[in-house]
Amino acid sequence: MLIDGSYTNLLQGISQQPDSQKLVGQCNDMQNMSADIVDGLKRRPGTKQVPNSPLVGTLNLNTDVGKFYHYDTGEEQYWMLWDNGVRVFDFEGNEYTVNISAFGDPLAYLESYDPKRDYSITTIGDYTLIANRKITTSKRAEVKSQQDSVLIVLTQAGDFGMTYSIEVDGINRAEYSTPPVTDTEATGYETDAHVIMAALASDLEYYYNVVNHTDNVISIEGEGLQNSEVVFKDARSDGTGVVISTTVKSTGSLPKYAKPGHVVQVTGDGTRDINDYYLEAVPVQTGFSFREVVWRETTAPGMQYRLEPDSMPHALIRLSDGTFFLTAVNGTSIYTAVPGGGWFGGSVDVQQWSNRSSGDDTSNPFKLFVGGGIDFIGSFQERLVLISGEILFLSSLDGFFDFFNKTALTLLDTDPIELANPSTKISKLRTAVTHDKNLVVFSASQQFVLPGGAELTPSRAALQVITDFNASLNAEPVAVGNTVLFDISYGKSSGIRELFTDTQNAITDARSITDHVRNLIPGDIHYMAVGSNVNMVGVLSTDDPNAVYVYQHLWSEEQRVQSAWSRWDFPYQVHRIMFSKERMLIIMKDLDQQVILCTMDIADAPEPGINFPLYLDTQDTATPDVNLQFFVPDLSISTDNFMVIQGANAKYPGTSLQFSVSGQVVTLNEDPEGTVIYGHVFNSSYDPMMPMMKDQNGVAIRTNRLIVNSFNIMFSAAGVFYFDVKDEWNGVRTQTFDSRILGNTTTVFGEQPVIPGVFNAGVSGDRDQVTARIWTAHFTPLRINDIEWTGQFTKRGRRF
Repeated sequence: MLIDGSYTNLLQGISQQPDSQKLVGQCNDMQNMSADIVDGLKRRPGTKQVPNSPLVGTLNLNTDVGKFYHYDTGEEQYWMLWDNGVRVFDFEGNEYTVNISAFGDPLAYLESYDPKRDYSITTIGDYTLIANRKITTSKRAEVKSQQDSVLIVLTQAGDFGMTYSIEVDGINRAEYSTPPVTDTEATGYETDAHVIMAALASDLEYYYNVVNHTDNVISIEGEGLQNSEVVFKDARSDGTGVVISTTVKSTGSLPKYAKPGHVVQVTGDGTRDINDYYLEAVPVQTGFSFREVVWRETTAPGMQYRLEPDSMPHALIRLSDGTFFLTAVNGTSIYTAVPGGGWFGGSVDVQQWSNRSSGDDTSNPFKLFVGGGIDFIGSFQERLVLISGEILFLSSLDGFFDFFNKTALTLLDTDPIELANPSTKISKLRTAVTHDKNLVVFSASQQFVLPGGAELTPSRAALQVITDFNASLNAEPVAVGNTVLFDISYGKSSGIRELFTDTQNAITDARSITDHVRNLIPGDIHYMAVGSNVNMVGVLSTDDPNAVYVYQHLWSEEQRVQSAWSRWDFPYQVHRIMFSKERMLIIMKDLDQQVILCTMDIADAPEPGINFPLYLDTQDTATPDVNLQFFVPDLSISTDNFMVIQGANAKYPGTSLQFSVSGQVVTLNEDPEGTVIYGHVFNSSYDPMMPMMKDQNGVAIRTNRLIVNSFNIMFSAAGVFYFDVKDEWNGVRTQTFDSRILGNTTTVFGEQPVIPGVFNAGVSGDRDQVTARIWTAHFTPLRINDIEWTGQFTKRGRRF
């Protein structure tokens, strides 16, 4: 029985499942091809060297262990390479000046044998923050000081017939008596609080160098005085005064005047517990050593209250003059240059890690990351996020660099948040990513979520276990649409799960998107990049360094309509890829260890002056000299895949030229009379699944025989491509399509035709015994819209 059919869909990428399990649109293999929803199945775009590539000299940084980082301001794109130092470039290969702070030793903080694993980086505004998990965070040695003084306060007005005295360690140091009530010459002035305390202060001056007096308050300063027993006495049993050294039971006894910096502990009922707090005398006005004060909450004297900035994450700050500045977050000032030249442009004050301003180690302790390393740094809902060990930390809402509570009296909604791993499993938290208003946190065996739909506060924040899947986390998880992707291991190969969270409806899952291609990505996945504008994810593997594994996806409302994997290979080792809108930056290192920067236009626009895109990698332009020669700088040329094309202003734009190579000099066989474009041509191939008969239930019919006679390949644009048929008896049979068709109006001398059409390719084989491949290594396009097939079906039996 003669039959025919159509593939109808060629856009679902590779599947390594048996043919009977493959979905419509999946193929056996797909190399350097793109499953484009609009253009159909087509070649992946070529790459162009950026103007300043190769970079002058080599990057004196190890790109094998260095940490690449992509910095997107919304208007400007930067990439950085961190490796015990940092270099900054834009997408055009321009390098920016990085100045190093003279305060402290920022480069010492970056020391690491493996920055790729040890560094965590995030950007907040103009600050790119870098955390090195190998560095142990610490406190600064300095402590909160205490004024060595004692305050004596007359809390009630004086009276007649009273004797007031001050004893220090049982010795009377000052005494004053008011006249008796019967003294007819007394005016009442003698009982004024100011007079009484002035007289006592006058006596105290015989024993102490510094005695201050204002109104009803005396301040005595002296070494060790706070350890002495100071008693204020009068004739009344209940007393009319109070002595304040380091503690008070209530704030009601605190005087209006004091030595600035005097600190007291408010103990309440006298029991030392977390409810105690500290107040410091802060002057209302300047100019006097003993003056009117207000009492404000402060830190306990004698306790460390500062983080050591040299041990905390550092900052690379982007300045207005176009330079960058590497520094500890230590509050120093940066002096900038005048744009265009000049001695002085202005100054920028560096942020600093906030000090503990209240409480002590019980009521307001240092966060538990002090004494450990910081494994991750990020941001979430206007708070800085740190991970150390099994604990997640979020800074104060009032400042990214503040990890202390504002007061020891109560917990504020704006205070920092500290959340421990809630699971019964003992596992370190490793990394986090913001997704759908939530913070998704990962350990090696579980996934957590910190819901962020409502205002995030210390009293309401809770880390919740959502899924239990093993995660390799060799690459940083990335948010893609309504999911988060993270890498997993299949043993000798790796894959990816996509985590879906819907905290509002309590729905979570982590579905694999690579189970049907388990052997596609060898080794470990070490990086994933998201191109949200082009619905694409690029994946880099440790065991296939010249390749980018590409995942193309598309959702229509709640339905996934595309999930396509393919492999793109490049002429050199790929270290990093980065997306910017519809452009991808590819950072490669050639055989001479030169770093090569290339861009890929995912939109695949035609080459200016030529009516089609050129499918060459690392392409660049040159103008041949009078000897028809040009020099290819810092590139290893292979005559097997090197090609030279005439440019837009040449004699025959878009046509290839014959040449010879000697070292890095290319000699043309003919004069193009203009510029040329050179680069490495690459092989693009697509291996379709052979047609299969299925019953009305979609189940493959394997008891019958299907002979495939031919493929009709319908394309919208092609220059040259090939169709291979392979079987074990005849080997490989190759059929060629060439757009240069004799007698066709599209075939013009001096032009490279790219045309639409249909190519009828013979197969003539049992679908179980032959394989097919469509491929090209030409520099012209190949865009396939559909493949129709014809065959002969022989029924061998009946199904029951």
